[in-house]
Amino acid sequence: MKRLITIFLLSLILLPAVCASASDLGGMRFSFIRGDVQVMTEDTGDWVPASINMPLREGDRTWVLEEGTAVLHTKVGSYL
Repeated sequence: MKRLITIFLLSLILLPAVCASASDLGGMRFSFIRGDVQVMTEDTGDWVPASINMPLREGDRTWVLEEGTAVLHTKVGSYL
C-alpha cells in the first residue's frame, strides 16, 4: 500500500512538468525539406536553416527559395 501511495504522489509531482514542456514544442513541425528553407524565430531574431522535426511556434517565419520545398505537419495531423 505504501508503494502505491508513493507512486501516486510522484505522479502528481511529475505530471505538471511533463505537460508544461510538451506545450512549448509548438503547433507545427517540418516533416519534409528539399532545397534552401530558412526559419526566423522570435528567440534568435535571425534566419537559420530549417531541419526535419524542427518545431515552429506562433510568430515564427519561414522562407523557401523557388527551387525549395517544405512540408509542415500540424499537431492535429494536417499537412501544409
